[in-house]
Amino acid sequence: EYEVRDTEGNILISDNSTWTNSHTQNFCAPLPPSGTTYYSQGSGNMSAAIWSTSVSGAGAVASFDCTTNIVVQNGDLVTNDLGNFSCLDFSVDGGGSFDLAAGGNVMSLCGSLTTDGTFTPNDSKVEFSGSIAQTLGGSTNTNFYDVELDNALGLQLMSDQSISGGLDLQDGDFDVNGNVFTFKSTSTATGRLLQIQAGADYVGSMTAERNVGSSSQGWRMLG
Repeated sequence: EYEVRDTEGNILISDNSTWTNSHTQNFCAPLPPSGTTYYSQGSGNMSAAIWSTSVSGAGAVASFDCTTNIVVQNGDLVTNDLGNFSCLDFSVDGGGSFDLAAGGNVMSLCGSLTTDGTFTPNDSKVEFSGSIAQTLGGSTNTNFYDVELDNALGLQLMSDQSISGGLDLQDGDFDVNGNVFTFKSTSTATGRLLQIQAGADYVGSMTAERNVGSSSQGWRMLG
């Protein structure tokens, strides 16, 4: 008798048979999607012919959706000129840079986001809306603008991250996973946790900054 479960405890495969001797059982288990990976071959706009399915290859135009991964490689600066777009996994290698561009764009991730280089959000949003458990990490502590989670299987932080806009939890657990998530505050923007919707939760601790102007002395509200 055996059961195969996923990380959420859901039963994927089960067999209630009783065996008295050694037994071999063949089965197939569902795997998360892998997708086609596009690697940047130089700097330019996302719509330009700068992509290859090889780490090093001739650049070509690519289209992106929840079946494609994007990797911005070392030395490349890629700028979003597509407006709203989606992809599976998105990675910025060390020494690489990605500019999500201003204008309230939405980058919808069906997989995970890893930033080892520079990720510039401007006033645009990163949305985690996959159908598998997602992660946000990398060696760079990125100061995001708006972040939305709309995935019942949740999002787990793999490293320290920050936000200067709104954290919008629509569905699923936003699990800090022992890392530091900071709500930044400056004279022009303050990170905030928006109303948590039914089915969503914030799991772990947080660091909240409050910018205090130096123009005058007096009492300040910090909460």
